[in-house]
Amino acid sequence: MMRTILAPEAMVTVLEDRDTSHLDANGKMELCVKEGTAYVTVEGDARDYIVKSGESMSVESRGLVVVQGFPNVAFKVCA
Repeated sequence: MMRTILAPEAMVTVLEDRDTSHLDANGKMELCVKEGTAYVTVEGDARDYIVKSGESMSVESRGLVVVQGFPNVAFKVCA
């Protein structure tokens, strides 16, 4: 089940039990993991990424970004 929580600084998305969220990258985006672990796939990139609590990942391309809880994650788009 995906939930979006309004936090004072920005919206945080919570993914539980390996749920997924689909984001549209517009050329530059930073994904910040607040809790848990994210499994991230970026359209056009042959690699997949694991981003852990306290880490962030920059996406500098356009296209679909899929974030999956690994198994659970709370994240937000920082920029």
